[in-house]
Amino acid sequence: MDMSKYGSALFIKPDDVRNGRRRAVIADVSIDEKFDKPNLTFDDGTQLSANKTNVTTLIKAYGVDSDDWLGMEVDLYLGETEYNNTKNESVLVAPISAPRDANNDGGTGLKVKPKPKVEKPFGEMDDGNPF
Repeated sequence: MDMSKYGSALFIKPDDVRNGRRRAVIADVSIDEKFDKPNLTFDDGTQLSANKTNVTTLIKAYGVDSDDWLGMEVDLYLGETEYNNTKNESVLVAPISAPRDANNDGGTGLKVKPKPKVEKPFGEMDDGNPF
């Protein structure tokens, strides 16, 4: 039985991005019941335990529904977060993919009606010549 999915080797750690950024596509989001944190699974099978900073970044970029994060490409880089007044090295995410715009709202969350199609005044006779 392949036990690799149960080990920590699949989780991306600060040392994995110490020498440079890494791009990844989010393939799945699940909740780690033990730590009550989301785990991001990428298309290469690696995972990242998403801290509050990363979750906030992804919400700002792609919305509160984790289903909207699926298929999005992110940049993973070495950064710093603070926990219990102690600064710690962390793997942070930066959005690369543009957010989906299902509501035609430009990412604002406001409903915008599409512009109505304007028919040409002369119908089929309009060949573009004014005379």
